[in-house]
Amino acid sequence: MDQINQLLFFISDGMLIPVIVVLLFFFGRSLIMVGGFFGLAVQRFGARSVRDKHLGAVRGEAPRAACLALSEQDKTIFSRAVQALVSATGDPARMDRVLSEAELSYHSECEGAKVIMKVGPMLGLMGTIIPMGPALTGLATGDIGMMALNMQVAFGTTVVGLFCGIVGFVLSSIKRRWFARDIIDLTYVREVLDAEV
Repeated sequence: MDQINQLLFFISDGMLIPVIVVLLFFFGRSLIMVGGFFGLAVQRFGARSVRDKHLGAVRGEAPRAACLALSEQDKTIFSRAVQALVSATGDPARMDRVLSEAELSYHSECEGAKVIMKVGPMLGLMGTIIPMGPALTGLATGDIGMMALNMQVAFGTTVVGLFCGIVGFVLSSIKRRWFARDIIDLTYVREVLDAEV
């Protein structure tokens, strides 16, 4: 039984450094995602009134021209999808494919935040539990310095893991709401273009 315990100890102790490295990578990635999110937020809020104006004009006398103006607004997934819908007008199967590809693009755009949201806290928990064994050993042998060092690592990884989870959750939730709005607008554009044919 002692050999099994030693084996488990060596396996878990050997995982501490990789867990910390991946957790630090996730932390850096979440900071980059926050920066990208603010850039996207500024772009979306700045372009929203223009988009609403063009969407209102889509029902007018020249829906195709309004859609083209909408597609030239920026280089987002939405604009590319509107452009593809305009070029696929009259081909319902191709228009369905454009909408499906836009949904897939939006889904993959949220995927990074979802991975960080789910895996970050798991790694934080692993980084908490792994040093607890050596910390308890240090406590039992009276080595308070070793115990304090291991507890510092344990609590540090917990905080970083929870930070990653919070960032992933917030970004994923807001982006999902934005992208659902985009899909509604794309479906509207598709229906207007279908009615024009």
